[in-house]
Amino acid sequence: MLKKHLPFLILLVFLGLYLRNFHLFELFRSHDLEIHGARLANYYLAYRQGQFPPRWAPNLNYGFGYPVFIVSYALLHLIGLIFYIVSNSIEVSLNLTIMLSIISAGWGMYVLGKQKGLPWLGLVLSSLYLTTPYSMATIFIRGALAEITFLGLLPWIFVGIDRFFRHPLLPLLSIIYELIFAAFLLSHPPSLVVSLPIIGLYVLVKSKIHKVSLLALRPLLYICVTALLLTSFFWLPFLAEKQFVRAGLGFSTADYAQKFADPKSLLWSPWTYGGLQTTAHSGDFTYRVGLIYFLILFTLLITPKFRRQPQIKYWLMIAMGGSFMLTPWSNFIWQIFPPLQSVQFPWRLLWVPSLAICLALSNLSNTDFKQLKYLSILIVAIALHHIIFYAYPAGYISNSDFAWLNYPGTGSSNGEYDPIWFDNHQNMRLNERLVGRVSGVNLFTKDDQTGRGDITADINSWFGSAMNYTISTPEDIDVLQQTAYFPGWKVWVDGVDTPIKYQDLEFSGRIIFPVSLGTHEIKTAFTENTLDRKAGDYFTLLGLGIIGIQTMKLISTRKIFARFHINYNPVTRFHK
Repeated sequence: MLKKHLPFLILLVFLGLYLRNFHLFELFRSHDLEIHGARLANYYLAYRQGQFPPRWAPNLNYGFGYPVFIVSYALLHLIGLIFYIVSNSIEVSLNLTIMLSIISAGWGMYVLGKQKGLPWLGLVLSSLYLTTPYSMATIFIRGALAEITFLGLLPWIFVGIDRFFRHPLLPLLSIIYELIFAAFLLSHPPSLVVSLPIIGLYVLVKSKIHKVSLLALRPLLYICVTALLLTSFFWLPFLAEKQFVRAGLGFSTADYAQKFADPKSLLWSPWTYGGLQTTAHSGDFTYRVGLIYFLILFTLLITPKFRRQPQIKYWLMIAMGGSFMLTPWSNFIWQIFPPLQSVQFPWRLLWVPSLAICLALSNLSNTDFKQLKYLSILIVAIALHHIIFYAYPAGYISNSDFAWLNYPGTGSSNGEYDPIWFDNHQNMRLNERLVGRVSGVNLFTKDDQTGRGDITADINSWFGSAMNYTISTPEDIDVLQQTAYFPGWKVWVDGVDTPIKYQDLEFSGRIIFPVSLGTHEIKTAFTENTLDRKAGDYFTLLGLGIIGIQTMKLISTRKIFARFHINYNPVTRFHK
């Protein structure tokens, strides 16, 4: 009995060692985790203030607000929100999200081997995948949480594909895969640009091997369509409104050509924290794919019976192609295919050769795996070395939840999510919540604020997502509110929808609106009142309805306890 479960028990030990340096109430000192702490705090605030799904970060950007949730990543915030509601701690929530992703990655690779009847292969795949230098750098140095969730879900996509071609998709599994693929689509959009074509081509390769017609792939198509519907609340606004932030104008992709990896560094480059041990860091980390990966690649290439297997051949091509795309030699391809530039940094593709080598090994038969016994032992030994010597951060940071909730910055690295209309220099001069300005006159001159209007403001409520207040003024004025404009913001003066003058020459990108003399009730709110958001929400509700119908049908037909493991011939299945 113990021998049967020994690979899984060893995996648990590996995961325990991997996670040993996590402190639940402290975050790793890293490139991005501080930003993610601020974002998650604002995601929770937006949720508490009535936004669902949250789109506008109410306290970021020095209280002006920020559209980061529309154009960044959804999954990590959704998971983090659930953990925060339970734990009431930003740092615990982020740590649990990372730990869950690591466990998901290791377990997924283990299942990929085990469902072929090779649990020891599953252990090798898991240890290899978890300890890729890029994966470990992403966790312990970069703190790139969206990519961590992406890497955590990626193995399960291939578990689902492999199962589809081996066994019939039972209704319960179909629902599970719809939810997994939906989560995957919400993980990290830049990585999806490369991963989705790789996944699609792999499905076609498997179809050819199993002699499956495209018509027989309809169950996979249904899963994809349902997942797209479920994620429409994010993707439709993302695609429609990215043009309204600086990143959508090419700001964050302009210097991609400076971010290629030195070809020599792919074989070996030192493990470095890029100055994170001190107060300032350079952002550098290892660009190593690793000698063991190239050793595996070389072994599979020189062995005829391995390189002739179509699935292994496919992944060897992906490994070599992915390695090439990391180097400056591939710059012409990046120029030919502009969507690639949305990846931002070519080194972000370091996961491609690492994953490809793992998936090439996953297609070994029992006999093939036994022939590579010594290589497998070497893989596990190197993985253990990496876990012992690399699986720790440069240090830790910790803030109170109050500090996270009142984080003053933008929550972005270089202002890439700034609204295109918002002028920081102009607006940061004026940090009062409400200011009156005489109509047709500038507020500021070289010497004084000569255009300031006479107003009395009585604030009833002021949240970053909605404000209610009363304005009294003896003259016609423009009201300058300390809020950045973005599509979806609405202003009502005495219940009347009032145009926002967001392209003001003096305070560009700020919510400014006119009021006449007298006393007025003002309400401003960030709403879902854009076509893309409404359509996305409706499509997501449709997707949830499909999941609900499938679940009710499953329960009503008493199939919820259907067996998961069924011996089934895929060729017979597809050619009845």
